[in-house]
Amino acid sequence: MDRSRIKSFRFIIFLFSIGISLIIGCAGPPLKQIKEMENAMNNAYQSGAHLYAAEQFGKAKETFAQAQQEMERDNFGKAKSFAKQAKKEADIAVTLVEKRKPAFAEKAKKVISAAKEQWDGFNHTELKRFFPELYFFASALLEEAHFAYNQGDYYHARQKAKEFIIISEGFSKLPEKKKESTEKEMLEAETLKGAQNKAKEVIDAANLEAAQMIENAQKDAERTITLAKEKAEELWLKWLEKRFPSAYQVKKGETLLDISAKKLVYGDPYLWPILYKANRDQIRDPKVIFSGQKLSIPREFTQEEIQAAREQAGAPSNYTPPLDTYDPSQYQKELVFE
Repeated sequence: MDRSRIKSFRFIIFLFSIGISLIIGCAGPPLKQIKEMENAMNNAYQSGAHLYAAEQFGKAKETFAQAQQEMERDNFGKAKSFAKQAKKEADIAVTLVEKRKPAFAEKAKKVISAAKEQWDGFNHTELKRFFPELYFFASALLEEAHFAYNQGDYYHARQKAKEFIIISEGFSKLPEKKKESTEKEMLEAETLKGAQNKAKEVIDAANLEAAQMIENAQKDAERTITLAKEKAEELWLKWLEKRFPSAYQVKKGETLLDISAKKLVYGDPYLWPILYKANRDQIRDPKVIFSGQKLSIPREFTQEEIQAAREQAGAPSNYTPPLDTYDPSQYQKELVFE
């Protein structure tokens, strides 16, 4: 092979590479990767990653936001890459939850055991007498800790047990001996009760703040996922309109046959009767159309209508349409957004 043929062969390969790059660059939005990312984020949240693997879940959430930003900029290649990365990070968060939960369970078990031991050592008769409201509140906290632990919610089980221990520490200040003066006894009890009530208020405020933070985090995650879905659907509709335009503006010198033959319309010159039928309100004679007219392009019609249009247009009996001729059934498949 002489040098001129080698150069020609290399030039052909170069042009082919450019063509492949252009085709890849024109790809549509990465809907599959976006869907997988959303499912992975939902799965991570449901597994408790925001509690047991907060740092990793936060990392996945940041990458999730980057994927959304690239989708908004129509940078589908970067969006696809970020979506894959966010899915991977969310999956790692789920794995971390599975690894860390046993340790959380063990810690919660120890705190609950300590709380139960402390509870069993109290004089319940005296507690009910001097601190009836606080007594039942502490009892409810311990029950909630047990319930959360049995449900596998070790994070909140440990939190409730700790709250119980804080509340019950005040019980140790109860007099070991019965006081001779009932009046003095009640006064001291009221003083201690006031201190316990103050502690309860502080704990209630902390619980309320923690619950609000968790609720806000959940709402934020749900809002982020919803916005991503809406943006993905919006981009998908724009992309669908580019691939299957619903209207066409007539250019100077064009005929219905010319327009019907365009790839973005039907890719078949003998389907012009379908265009004529859909635009009878502005076309009197199918042979006469004007520059600037905006024609509607029907997309949903049957094979019988296609056959009738070709017969009306005078297509040969042995006519074979181009391979890339518009197919209504393919359009119906593209309409389904997943």
